[in-house]
Amino acid sequence: MRHIIKSDADVLDRIANFIEHGQGKDAPNCDITQKDVFKNLQSYYPKGTKFIALSMDMEYMDAGEVPEKFDKQTKELEQIKQENPEIFYPFIFVDPRRIETTECFNGEKNFSEYLKKKLEDCTFAGIKMYPALGYWPFDKRLKDIYDFALDKSIPIMVHCSGGPVYYRGKLELNTHPIDENIKLFEKEPKDFAKHFSNPINYHMLMSKNILKKNWESDARDYSKLKICLGHFGGEIEWMKYLQNPWVAATDISDDYKFISLKRENWNFENEFKSGKFTWFSVICDLLKKYDNLYADISSSLENEKIYPLLKILLESNSELKNKILFGTDYYMVSIDKSERELSIGLRSYLGEELFERIAVTNVKKFLFEN
Repeated sequence: MRHIIKSDADVLDRIANFIEHGQGKDAPNCDITQKDVFKNLQSYYPKGTKFIALSMDMEYMDAGEVPEKFDKQTKELEQIKQENPEIFYPFIFVDPRRIETTECFNGEKNFSEYLKKKLEDCTFAGIKMYPALGYWPFDKRLKDIYDFALDKSIPIMVHCSGGPVYYRGKLELNTHPIDENIKLFEKEPKDFAKHFSNPINYHMLMSKNILKKNWESDARDYSKLKICLGHFGGEIEWMKYLQNPWVAATDISDDYKFISLKRENWNFENEFKSGKFTWFSVICDLLKKYDNLYADISSSLENEKIYPLLKILLESNSELKNKILFGTDYYMVSIDKSERELSIGLRSYLGEELFERIAVTNVKKFLFEN
């Protein structure tokens, strides 16, 4: 495309960059490995920089056969960790549908046993979840994993924004699993994915009184779970907050009056697209409520319009400044800007002290505290 169109075709350049990062310069004839991707990422940052790498298990999203099975992906991540023990911190993906299988996984009798073993020996530094692939964060099949994470203070990173990756199968869900009075009208998978990703789900998980509505006597107090809401809701939600009045009179209480969830005809369109609420404002309130809840700015920071709001949060909000983490979502963001352009641009805008806080101090706390 670069040779055919002789112009400043920025969009085509970005697409070409994205393909090169994911497949190599000779794509599709050259398959780039996870080790290659990591080496490319390292080249953008100062020597000694440490990285959190997030795995993805996409075998259950009903989008066809995956080109590489998850067990192969985890083996490769283990090898990279062995070769880079002090700078590489991979998170292992958890899907409740894999947990309930009894298949042997990488030599262990089931996936749960493998996961616990690899977290305890620090092969993996944390857990990754992506509910938009077709499950609720408060899925009861996750109980054993949540119990383990709570007892061991294991960090959990969850996808919390929109996006093109979601469960592609048919859904037969008409009411919310926590409260049957909450009607779910969306039928198309791309629209319904917003329910799975909604940040209010983590209030339902971390509030025992709400969780009991679904888990009954098995509900545990998960208010101290160490969770990071990836993407901070997404740049679109930040822009909604900037451009519309914030009229969310939030009341995050155990009867979840918050965002009118008890209204019979509650749905995503009515509440969040009305301009009354944004995922950004919801997440800010959740961060204030739960001690071990964090949010990162990965993917969102490609939009420089959000930089002033981020800086104000870090400079003037004592409740949030220690709860925000730096992230980029490499190499997904390469379709917008290069990794170096993103990180240096933000670092220059925030200054050394604030950048150090979100890229080092707060991340260490999320990874290692307790």
